[in-house]
Amino acid sequence: MISLSKQEIINLNIKNSDIKKWVKEAFLSKKYSNLPHKISQTFNDGKNFYNTMPAIMPTIDSAGVKIVSRYSERKPTIKGDILLYSLGGGELLSVMDATWITSKRTGAVASLAVETFAKKDYKSIAIIGLGETGKSFLDMFIAKEENKNKHIKLMEYKDRANAVNKYLNSKGIHNISICSTYEELIKDSDVIVSAVT
Repeated sequence: MISLSKQEIINLNIKNSDIKKWVKEAFLSKKYSNLPHKISQTFNDGKNFYNTMPAIMPTIDSAGVKIVSRYSERKPTIKGDILLYSLGGGELLSVMDATWITSKRTGAVASLAVETFAKKDYKSIAIIGLGETGKSFLDMFIAKEENKNKHIKLMEYKDRANAVNKYLNSKGIHNISICSTYEELIKDSDVIVSAVT
């Protein structure tokens, strides 16, 4: 059994293009999988929770469960772990941190949704929420070369937009606007992505 921390997963240097490919493959194999609804348990007047998300995917001989907890006084507030099993033999293959994986998977899902559902030849995209999920979405979005020329509009929040702007500039993206109101952000935007909890 392998145990993987968040940093050990990051150190694997997995390409964003591979993550998007794997997420797309998972969507396409959904009809062969068993994905029941998550079980949510809240306590302390709803401040804290445990979410349990099981899955069985015969196409990759895997079964597993992701458990996400929220403790309002803990840093980080939300933390998750994944248990991965061999479906054929039932052996526990890995226990791994779910933080980075969840962020990247969520970003890939949003990026694939834009590719699938956005109107043809859209020019601008507005992003609300520039935490880990918003940044992961942008990483997945700019992994597609043609998206590097889109007008990216960022909603200002706690100076995160400036940091994301610098990050995108370092990736060769310069057609960026930082907006201070939702009206400014949404006006003339062809696609709107919300990456807030």
